[in-house]
Amino acid sequence: MAFTKADFIPFRSDAGQVIANLEASYEQWHQARQSLAALPSSMFWQSKGGTDYLAVKNGSYDSATTKGARSSETEAIYASFVAEKETARKRVAEADGLIEQRAQQYRALRLPVMLDKQGELLRALDVEGLLRNDLLVVGTNAFAAYEVLCGVKFPAGNEPTQDFDLAWCRGSGVSLARLPKKEKFMSMVSLAEQEWLLCGKAAFVVVATQRHRACPLYVPDPRWMALHKLWLARKPERNAQKRPKDARQGEVLLDACRYFLDYAYPLNIDFVLDLPEELRDLFNDWAQSNGFSPTNA
Repeated sequence: MAFTKADFIPFRSDAGQVIANLEASYEQWHQARQSLAALPSSMFWQSKGGTDYLAVKNGSYDSATTKGARSSETEAIYASFVAEKETARKRVAEADGLIEQRAQQYRALRLPVMLDKQGELLRALDVEGLLRNDLLVVGTNAFAAYEVLCGVKFPAGNEPTQDFDLAWCRGSGVSLARLPKKEKFMSMVSLAEQEWLLCGKAAFVVVATQRHRACPLYVPDPRWMALHKLWLARKPERNAQKRPKDARQGEVLLDACRYFLDYAYPLNIDFVLDLPEELRDLFNDWAQSNGFSPTNA
């Protein structure tokens, strides 16, 4: 299936500024939230044997440890903690308000959104320092980021889904044990084809959620994602009901790279020569069907 440039609906002219503003306010929130997360969860005075001790908890489920008996030094530590925590909380609240305002502007333009629960989880991963280093968002939910990168709405069939996949980056020793226990994480067997999604240049994008929050998305290089989707569409073990959607998404994304990302993600000879044989054959089939020559990209 070939898509022409006319099949993609351009965002409004002011969308770029709205998207940039949302990302800037999210980065403010992210920095403030990381500063808050770096502080102990609580610090308080605990009386034992008639003496007050400064107790510290680094997590809500941690046992308290002491910094020593009340003294000018421990009182200074406590005062500094209270001031830092209050400042961090104010920064988070201010950024939250700014995000809500800008997310409303974003939603008014009917730009790509993510579901709220997914946004909550991805924000938590980002605060933990995992999303941009150890984890990638893959599958259908990555397509919101690709639409933002291209500045266009893709043809139908790329709406966010309730479940979504995360890919571990190569060599990551990350553990999800500290995240909320209500979330269910199912480990997947590492497959050679999953390595393809780690190639190229990953992209970071911030989109709004349905209820006016911000959702960070760190997604694979769109060229490699497109070919990965086309490969899945032909994989014998793949669910037959998913193959048509895989094929459509792969075609859409390759055409989007061709029309809108030719500078940042060129489909040129250098890219083609880096492809493994399985993906190179798929790219050549697509190029021949669409009259595309990588030497002219």
